[in-house]
Amino acid sequence: MWKLLCIAAIAAACSKTTDAPGGVTVTSAEDRCKAAIGNAMERSKADIEKASAKMAALVPALAAAMIKHCAADKWSAESTKCLTEATSYDATQKCQTMLSGEQLKLLNDEMTAIIAPAGSHP
Repeated sequence: MWKLLCIAAIAAACSKTTDAPGGVTVTSAEDRCKAAIGNAMERSKADIEKASAKMAALVPALAAAMIKHCAADKWSAESTKCLTEATSYDATQKCQTMLSGEQLKLLNDEMTAIIAPAGSHP
């Protein structure tokens, strides 16, 4: 269930792009993270709702934490691409294996800080 909650945090928005000189489209790391996490959340929505109404209520805070860590901890293009292209909850789980041990620890520490006060820790 903990993995489900991590993916549940993947709730967010769509990506934005800006045009740079020369017609090159630039997407910021945060925007790539928002797109990746938004897609993963959509793929996990049913599983989250089945798990717990309490957890579903925490999704916005968890999503914000995931987006923050994705950008700040510099998740690889491979991991964000994986999350962006995931077509199921199981596929999003495979994407988590692309995070380094340190990236996963930083994310899990913040997730625990959000979940524990709500009494929703699995």
